[in-house]
Amino acid sequence: MGPEATAECFRSVVENTRAGSDQDHLPVIVASHPGVPDRTEAILRGGEDPTPYLREMAVGLREAGADLLIVPCNTAHFFVEDVDPGIPFVNMLQAAVDAIPGGAKAGLLATDGTIETGIYEEYALPRGIELLLPAEAKQQDVMDVIYGDRGIKAGFSGARLKRQLLDVVDGLEERGAEYVIAGCTEIRVVLRPADLEGVSLIRPIDEAARRAIELAGGETVD
Repeated sequence: MGPEATAECFRSVVENTRAGSDQDHLPVIVASHPGVPDRTEAILRGGEDPTPYLREMAVGLREAGADLLIVPCNTAHFFVEDVDPGIPFVNMLQAAVDAIPGGAKAGLLATDGTIETGIYEEYALPRGIELLLPAEAKQQDVMDVIYGDRGIKAGFSGARLKRQLLDVVDGLEERGAEYVIAGCTEIRVVLRPADLEGVSLIRPIDEAARRAIELAGGETVD
């Protein structure tokens, strides 16, 4: 996955683990393989299939001793069902949707690839959650924050990118959103729950981290 997303995943596991010392944390094995083909490119424009790369990493982690897996990329979940490493995946999208009350309205900040698959709707609709997508121009702003020449994947962060995302959030809130899903892990780099006032921010990687901690026998922070 993207190295920034991978780092945010590990950071989230550490931050969400209740621990009084180093020894109270869980053992974590990290596979950072930036060569995995871009998932959005594969979905939208017939780019190289990332599934063999995902399978290779998953099997490698299992052989290294992992008992469960987190894939810190929302878009990659479109391909995960074709990966069978013999140990369970923590479903990041399901964990995010489970953190939202049934019947609520939730805005989705995600890549074009994630939106195109409709994969979030698969988890939201059974719980009566209405997903609101940014208007076309605002969606381009989201993609610019993630993929732009001065975006997160290019190594940038800070107030400029945060303002862009908050402007998109404002538009979703005006349409009735009560929650906003940060459906791209890199968004965690620039957007925090405290940055939003009228809506609650759901960061899927944090929800997945908490679920993984519990499954691994650890305790999560409040």
